[in-house]
Amino acid sequence: MKTKPVANARSCSRQAECAGISSSSCVRTHYDPTTRCLCGDNSPPVNGQCEAVTKALYHVCANSDECNDGLICGTPNITGAAPAHLRVLSPQDKICLCDVESGYREKDHTCNDAVILKTSIFAIAVMTCIRKILIN
Repeated sequence: MKTKPVANARSCSRQAECAGISSSSCVRTHYDPTTRCLCGDNSPPVNGQCEAVTKALYHVCANSDECNDGLICGTPNITGAAPAHLRVLSPQDKICLCDVESGYREKDHTCNDAVILKTSIFAIAVMTCIRKILIN
């Protein structure tokens, strides 16, 4: 598995610890078990700045336009049983989450569109059958 270099990124235990780094969020990625102050594209900030235009899963956001495709900006369900990587947030924080209504599901700290793929394959199969029936 290819990993991104995040060694230069500051580790964090609360979103507030990243406040001094422009456009960064305290997040955990699928390739690093440590929560770190990372830019929206999960790269480490350069000289305390981030240049990423959109944000990946778990990044703090104000609206869904800031999030990558397949993600929406929303309030995570942070309860006593919430995973450690979500406990870095305060209850009022909004983050980029998988767009469940569009078929995306969270798995291993990424969004998986398997539901969309299965639906698409099913639709193709149905259309192929209908086409064969109409041609014959």
